[in-house]
Amino acid sequence: MKKLVVYVFLLVSFAGYGQETITLSTRQFERYQQIQLASLDGWLFRQGTDSTWANESINLSHWRKLKPIELTAKLADENGRVEGWFRIHIQLDSSFKAIPLGMSRQLWAATDVYKDGNLIQTFGNTGTPYEAYNPILRYSRPISLMVGRKHLIAIHFVNYESLFTQRELRLAPQNLRNIIALTGPDYDYYVTGKVKEAYVLGSITIAISSLLLFLFMLLLFLNTDQKIFQLASLLTFAVLLSAIGTYYRLFYHTSYDAEKLTFLITNGLTLPVMNVLTLLVTEWVLKKRVSLITILILFIMPFTSLLGHLFNISWPFGLVNGALLIYFGYLVITCWKKIRIAEWTVLIAMAVLTLTAMVWVALHKYSPDNFSEFEYPLKTIVLLSAPTMLLVYVSLSYKEIWVERVEETKKVIRITEEKKVLAERQNEILEAEVKQRTSALEKSLSDLKS
Repeated sequence: MKKLVVYVFLLVSFAGYGQETITLSTRQFERYQQIQLASLDGWLFRQGTDSTWANESINLSHWRKLKPIELTAKLADENGRVEGWFRIHIQLDSSFKAIPLGMSRQLWAATDVYKDGNLIQTFGNTGTPYEAYNPILRYSRPISLMVGRKHLIAIHFVNYESLFTQRELRLAPQNLRNIIALTGPDYDYYVTGKVKEAYVLGSITIAISSLLLFLFMLLLFLNTDQKIFQLASLLTFAVLLSAIGTYYRLFYHTSYDAEKLTFLITNGLTLPVMNVLTLLVTEWVLKKRVSLITILILFIMPFTSLLGHLFNISWPFGLVNGALLIYFGYLVITCWKKIRIAEWTVLIAMAVLTLTAMVWVALHKYSPDNFSEFEYPLKTIVLLSAPTMLLVYVSLSYKEIWVERVEETKKVIRITEEKKVLAERQNEILEAEVKQRTSALEKSLSDLKS
């Protein structure tokens, strides 16, 4: 009986300290040599702050199975703090031989990463004062893992559930799947390419929108009575603010509060206003007026966008955006027969902006990998389509005006020439009549003399 008790005790103790090992292979590499560790089985989680939980030999009886992608705001304490430890045992197979590895992390949070009980990477500050960190477009941190050897990876995770962080935790797992990843050399090449792409497209977008704003402001200064230049200046100003807000955080590392405030202003205010201003310009170009419907959409859409970004309530924005698309279709149908070539450029701008934005949202929601691949080109198209095509519209409109004036000038010249010819003919007739009368008078005088 005593032997049985001892055996049961040892079995329970072994179960308390044991943890399965996950074997990794290069076949698990996803796009750009990434293995998303957060979605693997084998993770154990426990809430708390004890740094000894990074050690190999600890009692795991109070731990539970939970993947990092399964984090939720329900784990927050009364202060909104989500804190705990994740542990996983991994082992590399022979396919990793001679492949240098790194570790990447995304998401605004603070984490300490341990390997075999030793702190190897720190992202932000998990202590006091708490500091969130999100390494956007940053290279992976090197990590040394031996092929065939079991390694313990422990992560101390801290985040705060607040007004600004709700989307990051509540939209799991798509936002949390990249929280921690094992990477190969191709990942750093990918980051290099994305950094170049972001800098090039960001610089082009900001430079072009600034130049167009200056041009439209100059045209407005020279033609203060032209409504189109007023609307074009407002639209391009919204585009410039959106471009700066979109790319600024990629050029400079900002704090969490600054990045989130910029994000809310850009995505909750300037981008929706830019979208509605494009509709407003379209309506004015087609009908030379702005309806109450467009004005209501202009004021309502930013509010519904903020609801979506702050509280994850997206259906009001969807309704307003649907109303915008329906009214745009109504404008096109009712004005179809009288749309000129210049006006088609504005319609194309509205269509391109709308379709690209829809592709952007669809990729972000249903295909995160493709979204990260095409994010910056899509942003550039969304931002520059309206002001660029508006410049084309102004150019074509002035060309039409110039052609009309040239035709009017030719008509005036033609009429003048016709009048000149008519005057010459009248002069010839008058001269002939004078000669005829003079001849008759001379004959009469000659007859009188006779």
